[in-house]
Amino acid sequence: MTYTPHPAILELEERLMSDQQILAAINEIMDIIRAHYPDASLKYGFGDDPVGIHATVTVDVEDTDEVMDRYLERLADMQIEESLPLYIVTVAPPERSAEWDRQRLEEAARRDRVEA
Repeated sequence: MTYTPHPAILELEERLMSDQQILAAINEIMDIIRAHYPDASLKYGFGDDPVGIHATVTVDVEDTDEVMDRYLERLADMQIEESLPLYIVTVAPPERSAEWDRQRLEEAARRDRVEA
């Protein structure tokens, strides 16, 4: 059995994905991010938990909280004051995350050998 969304959900998705206020908000957030991280990339789409537009911003930095700090206040204003159902997460590229994880493990192993 294949899941088929209810027509009302499909209609909501279409409306949100083409909403000019939401698209302008996404562009504004990306302008804020790209002012500091010009190589940042964005993917977005409809999500249902919570219902709205869910965006993933990819930035080649180890601490993505630094990126979030740049836009979080404005995003909160958009969500609260403008009632925009826009949700954004910031991630590092998967290959870089794996590289940083490997480096942390190697550093921990070296510390363990020195302490032993």
